[in-house]
Amino acid sequence: MKKKSHTNVHFDYGGYYSEEHEWISRNSIYGISFKTAYLEEITYSVLVDKICMKIATLETSGKLKLSYSLSKSRRESYIVDDEDVYVFITSVDKEGLKPVLNVELLIDLENNRMVEARFQERRSEVHLV
Repeated sequence: MKKKSHTNVHFDYGGYYSEEHEWISRNSIYGISFKTAYLEEITYSVLVDKICMKIATLETSGKLKLSYSLSKSRRESYIVDDEDVYVFITSVDKEGLKPVLNVELLIDLENNRMVEARFQERRSEVHLV
């Protein structure tokens, strides 16, 4: 009998990074689970779809920016493609703990337009419906 494998991802939705690159949380941490034995099947689009399904009742439109940090001394790493997702899922810190995925929602409510990201680094953006 084939043993089923699960990969869990915890994410913090709606926070932001301070100028010192420290994540400032606004909500509880959410969890999603991937029921696959193959980490390669967890693609960028699959990850984004799962996050969108989880937060669908919270927001109606916007852009997501996905990132994580392995330690307080390192800057955030952005997730923009399948390879970045694989690196995130397989990463652990010095204590052997997985990082929490940071999910930022970028939206300008006053003008109903998207807000430009503060950093000019590469970043992921996904339109919510």
